[in-house]
Amino acid sequence: MTFSEGTVRASRCLDYRKKTEGYEVTHILSGRKFLISDPAKDILELLEKPKDYGILSAELSYYYDEALVEATLSKLHANGMLVGEDEDETFHLRKTDFQLFGVEDYVPGRSDRRQSVLAGIPFGDGNTMDRQCADFSIFLRRYCHNYLSTLNARINQVDFRFLGAPNENFVGLRKAFSAGDIVDAGDLYVHNTEFSSSIYGKIERLTQEITAAGDVSVLLGGDHSISYPAIKGVAANHPRLQIVQFDAHVDTYANRIGNIYTSNERAPHHHGNFLSRVLDLPQIEHVYQYGIRGCFNMRTRNHKRCSIFWAHELEGVLADSTPSPLLEDVPVYLTFDIDFFDPGIAPGTATPVAEGASYKQGMDLLRKVLANHNVVGVDLVEVNPHRDKGEQTMQLATATLLNIINQVNSTSHE
Repeated sequence: MTFSEGTVRASRCLDYRKKTEGYEVTHILSGRKFLISDPAKDILELLEKPKDYGILSAELSYYYDEALVEATLSKLHANGMLVGEDEDETFHLRKTDFQLFGVEDYVPGRSDRRQSVLAGIPFGDGNTMDRQCADFSIFLRRYCHNYLSTLNARINQVDFRFLGAPNENFVGLRKAFSAGDIVDAGDLYVHNTEFSSSIYGKIERLTQEITAAGDVSVLLGGDHSISYPAIKGVAANHPRLQIVQFDAHVDTYANRIGNIYTSNERAPHHHGNFLSRVLDLPQIEHVYQYGIRGCFNMRTRNHKRCSIFWAHELEGVLADSTPSPLLEDVPVYLTFDIDFFDPGIAPGTATPVAEGASYKQGMDLLRKVLANHNVVGVDLVEVNPHRDKGEQTMQLATATLLNIINQVNSTSHE
């Protein structure tokens, strides 16, 4: 059902302040402010109780121009001030004080080019032992504001060797910034008493809508449980999808009792079993896991649609002249857990595992595995800034994010 087919009402999330002309409206969830006219305020007061859209439109058109009425109602709806009967008025992307890299806001449909859409997911309840990775997007925004706030504005003067590779490796990144193809959607609004199932539903909706618009969601988690709804949303737009996972853990951990509860949706999935749920999706062709190691994996059972590349095998993978094992012409979702790296360079994570990859190994592997493949969704997860030391992990995560965006924009998708 579309907005104009059912009943509508004014959002319950609005605060009003009278101005010299009209009213300033603040949406308490999205944080956005609007200036509306006195007639628009009258409409919102009229709709404190739900009303059929057709009847409302006809009544207002008796006093005002019909085209003006439709335009006003559409604008109030687009800005979250009017809500349809089946719409979730708590679904909002909240604009933050610090835009990542100084890029523009994301406006769906504004560009006919594919955009990389950065969005923070401040949710950590999928890891009950350590929920503080929910703060990653906040700390990342502050870090980038302090050191990289002018990156977008100065893109043609940037020497990308600061990322540890020749400038010619970052042609895609430079072009994407220059064309305005990297945008910031803000952070998903998450209330501190909200059920996990509600938040997962919003993540799925977010990636589904971004993908349907022809853009690429780049989620900044959050714990690894966010990846299941994110992948599910992307998969809704692709009949075939393959997953590339950089991680120390396989994340298919479960037990019989846990499986019973999760399969019956009596308990949510979590950061340690999200991939089990992903493998239940019919669109998933194959999963490629890189960097697996540690005692949690000593009883790992191979899944017929999973290929594991153990941490000690990565040097051989990089030295091998064989091209990427990924399926040709199948879109890719990349999920990147920061514990892929050795804790010596990435201490800021809840589940560090010794003998992880170096930054150079990780970025070389990223380029090799994803070369000439269409990346349609991304998440970067499990960064806990409260466990960081001297911003080592934040610096590493920022560099990794820029390398990922470069790879997303290094292949033609026409």
